[in-house]
This record gives sequence, C-alpha cells and structure tokens, in this order.
Amino acid sequence: MFKFFFYRLKKVLIIILFSSLIGATSYYILFKHIVSEGKAQGVLFKITKRKKLFFIPIWEGTLNISGGKTFSFAIKDDSIAEEIYKYEGKQIVVFYENPVLSFPSAYNDIVYDWKAIQDSSQEVSSIISLCFLLSSLEKNITLFQQVKEYLEKDNIYFKNILDSCKY
Repeated sequence: MFKFFFYRLKKVLIIILFSSLIGATSYYILFKHIVSEGKAQGVLFKITKRKKLFFIPIWEGTLNISGGKTFSFAIKDDSIAEEIYKYEGKQIVVFYENPVLSFPSAYNDIVYDWKAIQDSSQEVSSIISLCFLLSSLEKNITLFQQVKEYLEKDNIYFKNILDSCKY
C-alpha cells in the first residue's frame, strides 16, 4: 500500500516539477525575452497612468515624431514615468525594448530610459534678440554702457552672449 502511495506521490511531484519548469520557461520567453531595442525622438504630447487588470499601474505615453506620425509606449518604472511627465510638450528621446508580449500594457514598446533634448533653436533666437536689443541701444551711448556694465557684472551667461554679439 505504501509503495503504491509513494509511486503516485513521486509521479505527481514529477508532473508538478515538469509543469513548473515549462511555465517558467514560457513566462521568460513570452514576457522577458527582448525581441528588439531602439530609440524614438519626438515631442511628448500625452502621458497617463492607468490601472489595468489586478490594479497593476502602468504609464502609457505618446510621442509626436514628425509629419503626424506618433509613437506609443509604456513605462513600468514609476520613477522614470514621473520624470518624463514633467516634460510633456517638450522634445525627448526614449530608449525602449520590445518583448514578445507585454502585460498589462497594450503597447509592446517598454521604455527603460530617456533623456531630454535641449532646444538649441530657442536659445539661438534669444541670443539674436539680445544682440539686436543691445545694438538698438547704441544710439543712447550712456544707456548702452549702463546695460552692458550691469550684464557683465551680474550675469555670466549674458556676459558670454555680449562677447559673441557684434554691434
């Protein structure tokens, strides 16, 4: 009787072990195995936090790439999502990986890192505007000298811009 019981127990344990091994391997292949990696750059125009099945929070966002094309992605890490959230409406680059399946998000592109893009065109236009303003002050030489001295004394950023201006 005990022999039969141990034989059945051994058989059940082997089936459980084999099923667990198949389940763990399937989970890794479907949800953890990365099929591709990449990056996308664009203006972040939507980011939302959603609660999916079993109240698992997931962040989903969309970049406006160019010409009306969009790139939708998911973020599983709350700290990354909260940092990106502050850059809505600005240029960013997201680095993503694409597993075979992505749960609980509807998007397969999972962001794992990102960086902000500095808008150099805005800075150049600010420099041109400041140079233009200073050149228009040259007609009143005393006011021009006062503004120039003030900027050189109190603000190194503006002093560097002043040095690049050609009046």
